[in-house]
Amino acid sequence: MTDESVRAFGKFDLRDLGVLRKEPDRDFDTAVMLASRSLRTPIATFSVLDFESGIARLRAHVGTNDAVAEVYEIPITTSLTLSAMSESDVISIADTSRDPLTQNNPFVASQAVHSLLTAPVLCPAQDVVALIGVH
Repeated sequence: MTDESVRAFGKFDLRDLGVLRKEPDRDFDTAVMLASRSLRTPIATFSVLDFESGIARLRAHVGTNDAVAEVYEIPITTSLTLSAMSESDVISIADTSRDPLTQNNPFVASQAVHSLLTAPVLCPAQDVVALIGVH
């Protein structure tokens, strides 16, 4: 998927909802805390997809290396993000060191993630606008 097709994919503008801000958001923080506790995982993340800039921005997290997570942005064109966007389904990876989707993913490497479960968050038009994951 090219940068142009990534922008075209994101028809739903998250700027209208104000979710692309970098400040902490209690609702997102609560969502990742609940995901982590419910699924008994040490790490949970919530990333929004900014199609204008081509960036997936980490909006909330628990259990991560805070120094990295506070400023974390990754190109939407990373394989894991693209897979979630195109499949609109849950992605489950048992061993991130062996899976081609995550072998070279900088977030997975920086947080020492060994397995993950990522689900797309859909807008009313069924476009993927965010990802929630437990690791």
